[in-house]
Amino acid sequence: MYQRRGLIRRNSHYLVAAVVLLDTSVVFFSAYVSCLTTNFYHTGRLEYGWPQHFQTAALLGAVIAPLLFSNLGMYRDLRGSTLLQEFLRLFSGWSIMAVGLIVLAALLKITADYSRLWFVLWFGSSLFLHFLLRFLIISTLWRIRQTGADIKSVFLIGGGDCASRVVRALHEHPQTGYRIAGYFAARPMSSPDTLSLRYLGPVQEISSTLDASANASDEVWVALSPEESEAHKVAMEQLKNIVIDVRLIPHLYQYRMLNASFVEVAGLPVVNISRSPIVGFNRVLKRLEDVSVASVAMLLCAPVMLLISIAIKLTSRGPILYMQSRHGLSGEEFTVYKFRTLYHSTEDDEQVALVRGRDDPRITPLGKILRRTSLDELPQLLNVLQGNMSIVGPRPYKVTMNDEYRPVVESYVRRHKVKPGITGWAQVNGLRGELLSVDEMTSRIEHDLYYIENWSIWLDMQIIIMTVFSGFSSPRAY
Repeated sequence: MYQRRGLIRRNSHYLVAAVVLLDTSVVFFSAYVSCLTTNFYHTGRLEYGWPQHFQTAALLGAVIAPLLFSNLGMYRDLRGSTLLQEFLRLFSGWSIMAVGLIVLAALLKITADYSRLWFVLWFGSSLFLHFLLRFLIISTLWRIRQTGADIKSVFLIGGGDCASRVVRALHEHPQTGYRIAGYFAARPMSSPDTLSLRYLGPVQEISSTLDASANASDEVWVALSPEESEAHKVAMEQLKNIVIDVRLIPHLYQYRMLNASFVEVAGLPVVNISRSPIVGFNRVLKRLEDVSVASVAMLLCAPVMLLISIAIKLTSRGPILYMQSRHGLSGEEFTVYKFRTLYHSTEDDEQVALVRGRDDPRITPLGKILRRTSLDELPQLLNVLQGNMSIVGPRPYKVTMNDEYRPVVESYVRRHKVKPGITGWAQVNGLRGELLSVDEMTSRIEHDLYYIENWSIWLDMQIIIMTVFSGFSSPRAY
């Protein structure tokens, strides 16, 4: 049996108290060092004293920070937590505290008493030191658990795909510190990952088995697949008088979920299976990003756009811009703008014809250059300012292409959960230009859904930078 009741488990409350004390110390220490740094910057001398009002602010922060961190769940059991999740919690906590202290100082009319440099240094150094502390704690616990110590054992209920997935996940992530002590199911599982597990019998024997081995498990996980629905009621009846913790693993992995989350509606637990991440405050941030980046890009690209407009008028007959209907947010149609790259007399053909390849006779000589360099997309900055598109998002395909691929590519329409973009995750990963097969479209959709599932301002910035350095040209763009 694993070392379930080891030193860490028995003294977890002391460890939490130690972490709280360290967090408090970090806040106060970083405030002091930031004050010394600020004084040295302004005077050129290293003075070890610091003003009373700075000490008061540091003390207030040292009291508030652990309370905020506790409400954000940072003093819970860290099993399964990632470093990114911890950093986001830290950043959220410190941002809330920083805004609160600024508002308090403004209400008391004492903002002039504090150095902005000191405040920025305090925020940055505390965030860094707190993250470093969490990194050391999490990495240490991972190493300890991989040796077989500080392990929580689990009795698993289920013998279908859902239970098998739980077993595989725990095998692949030993740092979480969970081990399957045995499982209940109608019959033993036959997958390679489960052959080494102890079969405890059918679900009807749960209560008697757990009573007979009261200390053999820390938790019970219910992971029943839809085909085991009859066993669900029996399992719940057997578990209602069990003291140890019980968790339910929902059988949702068979669905492609976008930003799944649990919410409560009228007292009922509800699972969001598919929703856009760009709602509420995120929507405001995204719009600010679009307007600011598009405005700057328009100013920088104005001379280039003027030269392209003149070149189009001089080299072929017809309008400068080409306009076409595309599907945008929520599948609504809008008019997309591009520099015209086809001879004017053949423009209507593009509405119904697929791209004919590199030697398409409808494309003008200038149009080939514009397409190869993606400069024909520059007028879409106007779409961004109008609000029809974003700087970053899934590319808007022709209406005819949407109708063609929607029935054959899984989750195709979910790309319309966000606004289409001038550039996107698929494009900076080389998936642009002519489409040669359904598999290529499937790959593009997978990248679009990855972007939607993992959206953040930082991901947008990464894609924009990758576009600037490598995303303007492609051998398959013509």
